Amino acid sequence: MMRTISLLILCLVAQMPAIAQLDTTFFYGSVLAARSGHIIFQQSHGFADIEAGIPNSPQTNFELASLSKVFTAVAVMQLAEKSYIRLDDPVNKYLEDFPYAGITIRQLLSHTSGLPDFEIFDKAYQAQPDRVFTKEDIIPALKAWGPLKLQPGGQWSYSSPGMGLLALIVEKVSHISFQEYLAKQIFKPAGMKHTYLHYVKDSTRAKAYSHPYYFSVEYENSDTVPRNQQFLHESGGVEGPGLVVSSINDLYAFDKALFSGKLLRNTDTMFTPVRLANGELAMAGKNNFGLGWFLVPGSNIVMHSGYKPGTNTILLHDLKANATVIILDNGNSGGITQSGLYLMRTLLSAPAAGLKAAIIFPFGRDLVTHGIDHATLLLGNMLADTVHYTQVVRDWIAMGYELYRTGHLQESLATFRVGHLLYPNNDFLCMLYGDAIAKNGDPLTARELYQKALLLNPSNKEVAERLK
Repeated sequence: MMRTISLLILCLVAQMPAIAQLDTTFFYGSVLAARSGHIIFQQSHGFADIEAGIPNSPQTNFELASLSKVFTAVAVMQLAEKSYIRLDDPVNKYLEDFPYAGITIRQLLSHTSGLPDFEIFDKAYQAQPDRVFTKEDIIPALKAWGPLKLQPGGQWSYSSPGMGLLALIVEKVSHISFQEYLAKQIFKPAGMKHTYLHYVKDSTRAKAYSHPYYFSVEYENSDTVPRNQQFLHESGGVEGPGLVVSSINDLYAFDKALFSGKLLRNTDTMFTPVRLANGELAMAGKNNFGLGWFLVPGSNIVMHSGYKPGTNTILLHDLKANATVIILDNGNSGGITQSGLYLMRTLLSAPAAGLKAAIIFPFGRDLVTHGIDHATLLLGNMLADTVHYTQVVRDWIAMGYELYRTGHLQESLATFRVGHLLYPNNDFLCMLYGDAIAKNGDPLTARELYQKALLLNPSNKEVAERLK
């Protein structure tokens, strides 16, 4: 079993007057914090390969998932800086078969193009579930997709295929493969000696691990977990939005090269918040967005994170303080973005809200391993500890349903029961709780819950169907 360890910052130098602890988020991988060119803190935890007993280290390579997008952004900005392309050029100037007129390179970079995400491959995946899709499959899939649901420039909407199109444009303009372009124009100048696209066989690369179920204590290789298969196939060969493999040390070398002017003469355009067609700032959740980077409002922090099953990554940089935080995780740990922001703000001696862990995971795991009574006792302690724990209704829905569908009926009932007590006015939770009660042999009580769910939300067609 993989032992999950809390990330603890043991001591900090003069720039960090207080000892900081990330004592409620679990971490499995490597972390680095630096300021003004000096590494303040660096540590690795856990195993790159559990079976072989190989520990994570500063030299361990991790697949970066969507953190790879920053390299695509830099590549495009390099070509624009050299006047090989213009950011406001239409995409079909370079990719003649691209089916949507008027979408620009700038809109692809800023996720304001209106293009969908990897769901463009859903139908083809269902037809060929063993197929691994590549960037060359994007334009045919978009042609089959038909009209866009979003107006280009109308809103921010994350589109990984848009970044794959940018990789195709880089190849078209540079006349070399995307992999070769990154190696020559970014990795080598930055001194990233061990970074590559994922096709290289590498004994130092960390395996990606996931819990097979939300309530699991044990870990498995993420590519063997059934629920991960569709995403891994739809994204697994698409260069541009992912597939870069790197280490904590190489990423820090990239950070220093980018922010010292070695890779781009000027990064202002990349880190300027993008505006939509109506003049409003494009909002990516609570953040602004530039060209390939998230921008944290009210600060000088730019960042990008990455997620795929078994992998969580993030790089943050404060433009004013020249401070950097990098976290690479191969244990599917939660809260990596929050941990990164917390560590950055601690590095800057700025106020930082305490980190909180979701109650549902320790509750669900304890429920399966120690039983309902022990898990209830644990839950009581966690509910009282609002400093370290948090909860939302969707957590109870997700855990209850996961237990239900995997045959843990009594544990599912216990989870839905607690969730219903905490959130009695959620119609979806009422409905699923009713399903579990019905399966347990009490259709009358189940019907009462269905009726309550319909009163809470008369438009819930699923529960109306159950009452017929």
